[in-house]
Parts: sequence; C-alpha cells; structure tokens
Amino acid sequence: CSNTHAGVSGGVVTGLSAGMDTIRYTFTNSCGVDVASHIVTIGAPYAGVITGPGSVCVTDSIVMVDTTPGGVWTRTNTMASVSPTGTVIGLAPGIDTIVYLIVASCGSTVKAEAIVTVNPLAITGPITGPGSVCQGSHITLLDAAAGGTWHSSNTSGVTIDGTGRVTALLPGTYTISYIITNSCGTDTAKRLLIVDPLVPPITGDTTVCPGKTIILSVTESGGTWATGNSYIAIVTNGTVSGITPGSTYITYTITNTCGTTIGSRNITVLPCISNVGSVTNGSKGTVEVFPNPTNGEITIK
Repeated sequence: CSNTHAGVSGGVVTGLSAGMDTIRYTFTNSCGVDVASHIVTIGAPYAGVITGPGSVCVTDSIVMVDTTPGGVWTRTNTMASVSPTGTVIGLAPGIDTIVYLIVASCGSTVKAEAIVTVNPLAITGPITGPGSVCQGSHITLLDAAAGGTWHSSNTSGVTIDGTGRVTALLPGTYTISYIITNSCGTDTAKRLLIVDPLVPPITGDTTVCPGKTIILSVTESGGTWATGNSYIAIVTNGTVSGITPGSTYITYTITNTCGTTIGSRNITVLPCISNVGSVTNGSKGTVEVFPNPTNGEITIK
C-alpha cells in the first residue's frame, strides 16, 4: 500500500480508514523488477438522513423515508411501531426514536435517527357530580380528563366556570358539556342538569264557573295538589272544579333538592249565570229562566 487507508497480506486487502490507497504487486527475476498497481477506495458506511413528520397521533400512522438503500427500520422505545417500509404507528403518548440501521459489508454498523412525538387522542371522561341543583345554589361537576373546557347550553339558566362550579339561575333542564381539543381532534362529554325551583310555579286560568273546570299546570311532576276551601273549589291532579261562588287558593307541594316547597295560585269561582229551565206561555212561546246567585233575582229571556 502507498498510504495507510488499507492493509494487504497475500492479496487480501483490509480497509483501515476511509480514503484511497494504491495496492502494488512487485515481481522480481533475473531480468529485472516489474510492478503492477491497483487503486482501492475505502468508503465509510453511511446511513443517510431520515425525513418525515415529527409527530403522530395514537392509532394514526406516518411514513418515514431514508433514501440510502439496504437499511432496516427499528425504534428504541414502545411508544410507536415501525414497519419494514418505514410506516410508523402511534401506540401510546410519549416520545420514541425511529432508527434506520445499515450493516456494512465489512461488518461495521451505522444508523440514522429521528425523534417522533406520539400525541394522545382527545378523550374526555364521564362527567360526574349531582344531576340536579336548587335554584340559586351551587354545585361542582368533575371530569377526570385534564385540559378540557366547560360549557352550558343556556347561560341564562345555568353558568359554569373553568373549575366546573355551576351556578343555578333559572328552573329548567340544561346540558353541561366538557370539551377537549388537541392536535388529534375533539371529544365532548355531556350531562343533563335539572334546576329545581325554589317555589313550583303554577300556571293556568284563575277563574271558573260553578259546575265547570279549569286545568292548572306545573313543570315538575310528583307533587300533591290541595285546595284551601273545598266548599268553593276542589282540585284533582291539577283539574279545578268550581263548586260555589267565592275565592280560595290551590296549592302544589313537592319535595326536591330545594326541600319541601309549596306553590300557590288564587282561584275565583264566579257567580256565572246559567240557564236552569224554561217556561212555556201558551201561544207566546218558550222563555229561558236565569237565576242570579248573588241576589236571587231571576232573569227571563
């Protein structure tokens, strides 16, 4: 050898370092000396450069590329897997190192590396906490998944802050949402929340005639109806029947998160005039008789 990049013994050349060397074969006899030479290039193994995305979502895939032929794909951790063709699949959130390994013909090994971040999917847990709250009170809802934001379907009735603390403003049923958004997408958890009224509101007419009925309504079932004076009016499942003229009240009692509360509505039974009969006056025809319940006078039409 003319340099020190290679060694030779019995015609066997051994690469020592990268570069060029000249191998000479010298022949000597009685006629003189002759030399044959051959240039040998000793190359260092090269693994190239890995190119491709620097992150992947759990269960998603990306493709890594190394243009140097003859290598083998592998990885150093268990956050991702890599196929023989360089396809990387995210397995668990974290950081993994993708390796492209080349073994040279002389037995030396070189490698190229690329860091890949495996991002978690956007996954919310179930919302936990009370399913109802009294009007004007507070509760706290929880979700074990971190990094989300709280939302109310109607902030006029219910508000919720960043810690999950709910303020109940108006009676009704509302939807509370917990939303997580990251580079891998969006996931939403929902929960219905009932705001119970402090006093159950009663709606419907306030007047009724004797012998007639009106229907009162409430928004919350399961309560008990009652009348203040059963001689004036009676109530059954919200249906009020007028008995005699006068004023009374109808109550609705219910037990909920606010305790036992009673709603009330004033009812007046009017002295309504009704046809109680008719009188036939021969050829003059038939007339109708209407008594006035307040003074006993009779009106004939």
